[in-house]
Amino acid sequence: ALDATSVYSIGAIDGYYQTKNYDMGSSVKVKNFLAMLFWGEEASSNEVTISFSEDFGSTIDSVTKSLAPSGSSLWDVALWDVGTWGVSGDKIYTVKFKGNGNVIQVKFQNNEIDETYHLYGFNILATMLDTKQ
Repeated sequence: ALDATSVYSIGAIDGYYQTKNYDMGSSVKVKNFLAMLFWGEEASSNEVTISFSEDFGSTIDSVTKSLAPSGSSLWDVALWDVGTWGVSGDKIYTVKFKGNGNVIQVKFQNNEIDETYHLYGFNILATMLDTKQ
């Protein structure tokens, strides 16, 4: 017989999504990568770590973004237009980049068990510089 009362935990599971290398429409032009906006689902205590690399190199930097709703309210106490009540949904988050390069690749990851994250899209912000010689 199966024991339905047992709880099993298998270490951390590293879930990730790695993008392709983006050249922003011109592989010969150097870009100043400024930031990224991503659209994700707010979720109670979940988070996602975003890392990036430029020109097929190793990771330059990473940042962890909390996907938890930003406001809070005490039970039975709330101020109009200040307190939040049961707020969750979708939100746009910002991640700052640094450095110049021809291409950029972004990785979204979470290595916590039972912490799913839902990302719906992203937009990389960059300015074009000169052609690489």
